[in-house]
Amino acid sequence: MSGEPVFGDTSGFLALLDTDDVFHSAALAEWKSMAANRCFERAFEKWRLVQSRQWSLVDITSFDCMRQKGITQAFTFDSHFAQQGFITCLSEEG
Repeated sequence: MSGEPVFGDTSGFLALLDTDDVFHSAALAEWKSMAANRCFERAFEKWRLVQSRQWSLVDITSFDCMRQKGITQAFTFDSHFAQQGFITCLSEEG
């Protein structure tokens, strides 16, 4: 998968994080082979640092990719985007 975009599903990330998971070794090996994909790597490290803030790995990956692409607005009800300084197009207040 050299250089091709890869979608990260929750099952892959859970296997990567849980050393007791039956798929942990395979997930870890694949993760290392995808190390060239800096977006996932940066997001994963940031997620590990801010787990106490209740942001998901998906949120952090989104924030990182949005910043890289210069995207300032998000079509979301998720208040975490506003907390990160993005403009949300949708409001939880209706």
